[in-house]
Amino acid sequence: MEHMVIFERYLGVDGPRLRIGGVVTRDVAHYKGVPHGAVQVAVVVNKNAKPHILLHKRSRWKKISPNTWDICGGHVDANGGLLTDVGLWDDQAFIKDLFAKTALREANEEICIIKRPDFKFDEKHLRCFGGPGVFESASENKEFSTLYLAFVPETIVSLTDADEVKDIFKVVDSVGIGGKSKEEIALELRLVTLIQLVREFGEKPEDYADGVARVLSRAVEEPGTGKALIEFLEEGF
Repeated sequence: MEHMVIFERYLGVDGPRLRIGGVVTRDVAHYKGVPHGAVQVAVVVNKNAKPHILLHKRSRWKKISPNTWDICGGHVDANGGLLTDVGLWDDQAFIKDLFAKTALREANEEICIIKRPDFKFDEKHLRCFGGPGVFESASENKEFSTLYLAFVPETIVSLTDADEVKDIFKVVDSVGIGGKSKEEIALELRLVTLIQLVREFGEKPEDYADGVARVLSRAVEEPGTGKALIEFLEEGF
């Protein structure tokens, strides 16, 4: 059974902070609205000499946001004895590291480059935008989300319009069926620029999953956030 980390936000002397409040099972967190931590990981690849974001269509069997476009992501879990030292629960460096390790794990679990299956993301490929938990959910699924960009080096993959995305990438996601979790390969993949993604989200937000929608809604509603995110993305290559 998956146990996730409970988080709460409070105002410290240096501004808003997150602290750990314990652990909770996945189902209780989702169905009882217990606030927990999550990451969204946008895989960025060079196409036509411009950074593009990899999207995949979620399974229709997903409990949350089925059959919508999404980026990679996952929860900050409490497995492996990470939270045995309660003295670390308000340690901001420890919390930041928890989110970063989760992002790295999710990127490597969900993304496979078909012609380079040996490639693995490491810390140098990931960049965090805005800090831990800044994209807070206002829905019943109460998450403190952190956005990471995972850059695929041009020496590994660089695409043109002639390339089929499904021939380059495989995205594996977990789906809960009959009370159990199974791995499922996403059947639909797309590469889009960030500007295109924000525009399409503004036109049809219902086409996008809950997690990535938190980021995109801020980019649409706050021009400063959108501009900063575009600059952040372009600086990565």
